Amino acid sequence: MRSETREAAGAGIGGMFMGILIGALIGGVAALLLAPKSGKETRDIIRGKAVEAQQVVQSKVEDVKGKVSHMKETMRSKAEEEAQSVENRAR
Repeated sequence: MRSETREAAGAGIGGMFMGILIGALIGGVAALLLAPKSGKETRDIIRGKAVEAQQVVQSKVEDVKGKVSHMKETMRSKAEEEAQSVENRAR
């Protein structure tokens, strides 16, 4: 499988996962708002879920940063190899 194809498949899975996560969060908030609890209890629950969601998003951001850094290093390495190859052919 070509690298581009694998990356596209990974992006599709990541997008699907984010869609499921967002849908679950929206469903959870709707369920909380419709639940027969006091306003304070509901606000506390929503606040807790918001903190959890923030942690998930921060984790995903760190994952993406790591992947971007890895891709950057791979591209730099390939560019250096290609430059060396061109230099060797020029001799």
